[in-house]
Amino acid sequence: CVCVCVCACVSLSLSLPPSLSPSLMPATFVDAMDADAKAMTRGENGAPEHTADGVSDPRVALIFKLVRDLTTDQLCKLVDGVLRAYDETKDVGLLVDLFVLAF
Repeated sequence: CVCVCVCACVSLSLSLPPSLSPSLMPATFVDAMDADAKAMTRGENGAPEHTADGVSDPRVALIFKLVRDLTTDQLCKLVDGVLRAYDETKDVGLLVDLFVLAF
């Protein structure tokens, strides 16, 4: 029974494509964790939370900060982020959402 299990594991590892080889998996995992760590920060109670860059949508970053402690400078940067996203995409929905969030 043990021999069959070992043989199955060995044959499985030999049939993996090069992109999934065991020697590459740890590096890929570490890279993914590092990328995720750059998108996270510690919040006011020490819990992890996404940064404005980590959420990848300036509207989400804005609403997240609107319900928390927010300085005038931070508010201006977050609104500018939404306006820059509009300039890049010309998506009128961004401006509509910004208007709704303002009121």
